[in-house]
Formats: sequence, structure tokens, C-alpha cells
Amino acid sequence: MTVPRSAAPSAAPLVTSLRSRLLVASAATAAAMLGCLAPSGYAQPEPGLRGASVRPAQEPSRAHLVCQVHTIPGDPLTLVPPLTGVTRPVQVGGTLELDHCSSPDKSLGHLSSGRLEFRGRGVASCAVANDLRGTGALTWYASPGRRGRTVSTSVLHPASRTVGAKLPDALLTGTVASGPLTGRHYQASVTKPGDTHRCLTQGLARIVADGRMSFS
Repeated sequence: MTVPRSAAPSAAPLVTSLRSRLLVASAATAAAMLGCLAPSGYAQPEPGLRGASVRPAQEPSRAHLVCQVHTIPGDPLTLVPPLTGVTRPVQVGGTLELDHCSSPDKSLGHLSSGRLEFRGRGVASCAVANDLRGTGALTWYASPGRRGRTVSTSVLHPASRTVGAKLPDALLTGTVASGPLTGRHYQASVTKPGDTHRCLTQGLARIVADGRMSFS
């Protein structure tokens, strides 16, 4: 009787397994070689930073305030003696009201309105003002129209010389010495084009102010 031989095991699965291992090893070797060949100036981004860009630090915008400024009805600014085309010592005084104050950068939104009482003097004509001396007390209010509680008071000191400015405008240009906005520059324009003609022809003894005042 003939005993059948057992079928020899196939070598195909072993060959396939060896081939797969060789392919994986080759891929790992190639990746390592590429990593070594990468230029030194092109480091890979760290995890979590991919695609991120570094922006320069932004400087904070300068806080400032802008208000409408005007005299109290029936109570204009006074100049003694009247301002004329002749340069001479002149004194100026009066009360101004600040309304519709706005803070473009929102940092001074608590200053809504104010009342400025100022006195000053200078050597001036209709066209120029020099040797300015004076002071102003600006009381700030938290509510429009100078209603409700006061916030605080700023003390204003005019610049000593303002070329080409009318005396009232020159006295309303300077630096905040104390209180809110300390150290900031302020500037107001309260004279009108018609004031110059009246100054030269009749002399300027009173000014009904209506303009703008800014702090920067």
C-alpha cells in the first residue's frame, strides 16, 4: 500500500512578510537621510506653532480728548485795554464751557463736560501774542451739561509765546499742570475770522467764543 506524501508548505507567505519588512526599513532609512540633508536654516516649526506669524508689538495709541468750547451767553471774554493793531500789554479773562467731549480711544470717556475759568495777560496786538502769563482752572463733570458730580479740576498753564496766534487763542494753548490730563498739551481756537477785521478797525474788547478745544 502506498502512503501519500504530505503537501510541502508554501513559501509564498514567508516571502511576502520579508518583503514588507524590507520596504518599511527602506522607508525609515530614506526619511532619516532626508532629515539629515535638510538645510540648517529651515528648522521645522514646533508643535502648536505651525502657521503662526510673529507681529511687532503695537504702540498704544495716545489718549486724547476733544470738546466744543464756547462762552456763556451774555458773558463774553473781556480784553483790557482792547486789543488793537498796536502791540502793548493786554489782560484777558472769562469763563468758557466745554460740551460734547469725546475720547476717540475711549480712555477718557468719564470726562463729559467742563467749565474753564481763566485769567491771563500778554504783550499783544491783533496779529501776535508774546510774553504770556496766566492760569486756568478747568472743572470736569461726569455728565453732559455740567450736571451731577464733578470729577476733578485740571490746572492749565499757557505757553509763554505763540507766534501768529490771537491773544485769547494763545492763552488757551499750553500744558496741563495738574489734575486730569496732567502733562498733556491743550489747544483751543475761539476767535473767528471777523474778529481780526474788528480788531484792526475798532479794537477788540469782547469775544463771543465758539470753537473747539483738544487735549493730546
